[in-house]
Amino acid sequence: MRRHLTYANTVATLALLFAMSGGALAAKHYVLESTKEVNPKVLKKLRGVPGKAGPAGAAGAKGATGTAGAEGKQGPLGPRGVTGPTGPSEAFSTYHDGAIELATFDPGYQSVAALRELPAGDYWITATLQATNEFEVEILVQCKLAAEGDNDVRDFDIDSKTSETETGVMQVVNGFTGTGEATIECDDFEDPTTITLSHVKITAIRVGELTNRPG
Repeated sequence: MRRHLTYANTVATLALLFAMSGGALAAKHYVLESTKEVNPKVLKKLRGVPGKAGPAGAAGAKGATGTAGAEGKQGPLGPRGVTGPTGPSEAFSTYHDGAIELATFDPGYQSVAALRELPAGDYWITATLQATNEFEVEILVQCKLAAEGDNDVRDFDIDSKTSETETGVMQVVNGFTGTGEATIECDDFEDPTTITLSHVKITAIRVGELTNRPG
C-alpha cells in the first residue's frame, strides 16, 4: 500500500532532523579534561615536528665582584717533628788577663799561652792580646798563633813615648786527627826591652764541616 505525504509526516520528519542537528551541535562543545581522551594519532599530529635550536645569544655583562667571606678558624696545631741530631759546636777557651813580661834574655819566640787537650775535629781558632811598650825606644814585637802546621802572625810596632798599647787579633783553622793544642808565642827582637803582654785569650770552636782553601 503506498503512503501519501501528509502534514503530520512532514512535521515528524523535521523534528527528527532538528533533534539530530542539535546533538551534533552539542558534540562540538564537548570539553576535554585529559590528553588520554584524545586518539594518540591525532595527538601526535597536533604536536608537530620539534623546531631547530636558534643561535646562541650574546654573553651577558660581568656581574659585580662579591665581597670576601669571613676568615675561617685556625686549624689545630700539627704534631711536633722529630728533633734532629745535635751538630758539633763545642767551644774551648783559655785566658790570662794579668801582665806577662817577655823574657828579653831568651832569643827567639817565647811561649805566652796555650789551649791544650782539644778533642779531635775541625776547629776555627781565634786569639787576642794586648802589647804595651814601657821601654824608651820604639820596639817591634811579633806574635804567632799556631795550631800544628797552621799559623797566623801579627806584628806590633809600639812607640814608648806614651806607654803605647796595641791590640792584636789572630786566627787559624785546623783539623786535628787526635788530641791537639793551640799556642801563642811572641818575639820582641830586642835585648834588653820591657814588653808587657796582657788580656791574652785563645778560643777554639769545633765545627761540623771545615773548608780551607787559598783565595
